[in-house]
This record gives sequence, C-alpha cells and structure tokens, in this order.
Amino acid sequence: MDAQPLQQPDDRVGGPNGEKWLILNEGEKYAYIVGFLEGMYQGHCFTTWGLPGTELNDPAYVNATKSYTEHWNRYVVGIKYQDFLDGLNKLYADVRNRKIKIKNGMYIVMAEHSEPKGVNMESLIDAWRRKAAGET
Repeated sequence: MDAQPLQQPDDRVGGPNGEKWLILNEGEKYAYIVGFLEGMYQGHCFTTWGLPGTELNDPAYVNATKSYTEHWNRYVVGIKYQDFLDGLNKLYADVRNRKIKIKNGMYIVMAEHSEPKGVNMESLIDAWRRKAAGET
C-alpha cells in the first residue's frame, strides 16, 4: 500500500476509470460498488454532523437530510448491486467510455435506472466522454 497520507479528493485529477474497472475481478468490482454506496451514506453523515443546532428541526439539518434522502431514493433505491456490476461492465465494454471515471460511471448506471423513459442516455454518456477527454 502507498504510505502517502490521504488528502481531499480532487475531482479534476486522476481517479480510477474504465481501464481500471476492466482489470478488476468480480469480487473487487463488488467491493468498489459497496464501498461507493457506503461512502455516499458516510458523506451524508459528514455533511450533517456538527451543523448549527443539529436538532432534528434545525433548517440546515432538515435541508441536508432532505436532499440526501430525495437523491438516494431517486438514484439508488431499487437498484441491485448486480445492476451496478452489469451496468458498469456494459458501459466500459465500449472502448469510447473507458476514460470515464468509475464514480461517474456509477452515476450513469443510476441515471439509466432512474431517469424517465425517453431520456437520451447516449447524450448523457457522450457528455461524460467529453468531460473525461478534458481531464487527461
């Protein structure tokens, strides 16, 4: 393991992408998916811990919790771990998508399962391709 201290993630630099995803075995892929989703909850906790007041009726707490709950229910509820695995495998099977970061691939899978029918997923994926191309 790298002995460097952890730092705040920088969205503009690096991060595992589809190239990395394709070399992971199935167990490692599931570990990534579970860690990502558990990390979303931990991020929610970090957001709400220590807010002014932190009472259940405190507006800052209520708004942060409401936002998290609405997005969790929209993008995650009803999706199985297997759906994420299959969705990412399908996404990265297309060589054009391999520079897309895995965390953004997770969002693409969530969107595929949550957006209303008729939403042009190809244009969403193309936007992530353009973003990934600008990151390299």
